[in-house]
Amino acid sequence: MAISQQQRTELLTLLVGMFDAAPGSDILDELANGIDNGNTIAQYAANLVESSEFTGIYSRALTAEEFASSFIANLLGDTVDADTTAEAEAFVAGRLNAGASRDTVIIEALTALSAVSEDDATWGAAVLNLTIKLK
Repeated sequence: MAISQQQRTELLTLLVGMFDAAPGSDILDELANGIDNGNTIAQYAANLVESSEFTGIYSRALTAEEFASSFIANLLGDTVDADTTAEAEAFVAGRLNAGASRDTVIIEALTALSAVSEDDATWGAAVLNLTIKLK
């Protein structure tokens, strides 16, 4: 049994959002098999934030604000203006400071961004950038 297109998109969105790159076909196949066997995107996110690949990008020693700044810079790049970047950073840092885990906040941020139209005046370029990276 193969995973659905929606599951594949969610998996790719998670990986691109966390690592700013799509996985190779072998890794994607391995992760897809895991989903096919009952693993969830949330479980993958929780495991991946503990991986050396992730902590090599986002040290565990970063404050909530430092993590937010780095994560949002990688996720949005220069696709939004400074005020929108600050809004996104404040959302991530605020959720972390309220006790949410990095994996939870990453999924929340990616879910929110993915729900926005590419035509949106504020976030559209960021959505389009993420969509391009998924292909």
